[in-house]
Amino acid sequence: MYILHILNFRLYFYHGGFLFLKDKRINVLIDTYSAVSMFDEFFDVSDSRLLDKAFDEKIKLFIDVFELDVLGAIVPCKAVNGYTKAVCFEDNPNISIHVSQTSWEMHCFIYFSGAGLRRLKELYELKKGTEFHFYRTLYSAEEAGIRPSRCDVACDLIDCNVDFNDLFNRIQNNRVARFTTNSKSNGLRRISYPDRGYSIVGTANKIDTIYFGKRPNTLLRCYDKYAELEDKKKTTGLDTNDIKRFEGEFRKKDAVHLQKIFVEQTQIDDSINVAYSFLASALLNKFKISELDEKGNRIGYCKEFKLIEELLGSKDFLFVTYEKVDSELYKSVYYMQKSYLSLFQKIGLIYGEEALYDFFKFIHEQAESKVITNGTRSFVENNKDLLLENFDKTGIYPWRSNDSDNDIEYDII
Repeated sequence: MYILHILNFRLYFYHGGFLFLKDKRINVLIDTYSAVSMFDEFFDVSDSRLLDKAFDEKIKLFIDVFELDVLGAIVPCKAVNGYTKAVCFEDNPNISIHVSQTSWEMHCFIYFSGAGLRRLKELYELKKGTEFHFYRTLYSAEEAGIRPSRCDVACDLIDCNVDFNDLFNRIQNNRVARFTTNSKSNGLRRISYPDRGYSIVGTANKIDTIYFGKRPNTLLRCYDKYAELEDKKKTTGLDTNDIKRFEGEFRKKDAVHLQKIFVEQTQIDDSINVAYSFLASALLNKFKISELDEKGNRIGYCKEFKLIEELLGSKDFLFVTYEKVDSELYKSVYYMQKSYLSLFQKIGLIYGEEALYDFFKFIHEQAESKVITNGTRSFVENNKDLLLENFDKTGIYPWRSNDSDNDIEYDII
């Protein structure tokens, strides 16, 4: 997320002497994350002065470790998970920090939803102008003793023709099963069906979601991510309607182990290839959804997991954004207020307050019509003199000039 990462995998098909190219891709991302930072010393949490001081220190720690300084003002919000006091961020309410006023042992808790991680990435890259990957904050979190309580890792198979009805039928016919590591024998143990193995949402003819495992322990969700985005009226940013997600929850000890091993294994090389490949491999190894032979013996990962392995091996990474959080209009307003405050003030002083709203609308229109091709900031910087010209005799704003003899030619380089 927004920590979002894509691998590209190409299969070549020869037919009638022609070469057909089909792209299969995979997203690997951290979709939810929560953690606890323990208080250093015991104190009476019923003493609001002491609690507020300790809470403020933890808030500062979380902001520093997870690079949350781009999220604006801190505001109160609803507490969850048994905590009684919480704050979130004005620009991102989906990241929240919690504390208990009744139990010191609950310490201080931070929660990132999937939407919160996407928003953090968007705002960080917008305001700092550099790429952001949430996994890189985990090194600082581990060093600071921040203990994860949950980490969801998702793999999205894109244009891979994954059929959950087919997967369900193979489960029913004893050709697919989930295995777990047997700590005593260091071997594998099959998870029995249906009591602890799986459950479904939908019908046998149309599977919406397959769940392997049960909360509060191990849980793997398999579902149509594109359909979910459509239901929420969100765009994918991709020219496809085929996105199937395998999303695994790592909780408690599993989350602690995942973060610890991730930091140890990738600290020397924290490149995106290595990091996202590690996370996806951890998902496969944790859930071990496997194909069975006719006698019910495990013969390796199921074909969907094998495809994930193949895509990881391609090492050809691309970037896309599923859900566009900020519009060009938002970016226009942000840069007017921050980077170009003098231009913002001049438009208001010369043309009045109504002109400001029309100017922002104009910037948005230029972005939608593809006049702005290299970012809002570059467009404004390259054309600020034209945008501040005086009214012509018809009283039309300079950015709305429609005089055919004096059309504005904007610099879009």
